[in-house]
Amino acid sequence: MLNRTGESEINLIMGNLSMPYGMARDLSTHILNEVLDNVIKDLEEYAAGRVPDRSGDLKNDILKWIRSSRVRDDMLKIIIHSDLDYAQYVDKMSSFQVKHYATWLEHSGKKAYSKGVRVFLDDPDAIGNIFYRLKQYAAQRLDLWMTRSREKYSRIIPYEAYS
Repeated sequence: MLNRTGESEINLIMGNLSMPYGMARDLSTHILNEVLDNVIKDLEEYAAGRVPDRSGDLKNDILKWIRSSRVRDDMLKIIIHSDLDYAQYVDKMSSFQVKHYATWLEHSGKKAYSKGVRVFLDDPDAIGNIFYRLKQYAAQRLDLWMTRSREKYSRIIPYEAYS
């Protein structure tokens, strides 16, 4: 549609609301950033208690990647990854293999070491298949926060606009 000066003006129709494209894009970016912030907080809390914790390196690396998640080009990108070479092996382990209950010993009965130093293992809430589980949890939390966002912004944007 053309405005009074003859310039092209793109309007986005959302339900019965009409707003300029730039305004609609800013609003959607704001909503996605808000959702992402909440999902990141939830993932940080979830990972902090469930990633196997021998030296803390895997947990710290996964949290670093989660925190690097961003909204770009109107798309939410959640990153669940690790650069550590042993992460792929830990990911294939079952919960039984990664859980430890206040012990100085491995499941095999051998003394536990990390980086050449004897360590005390106590991570009873650790879960196996960690990357798959983190992705599952991220999807659940994303669905929750998008629903809450829809409810929050429904006063501004009618529900039909999300369909």
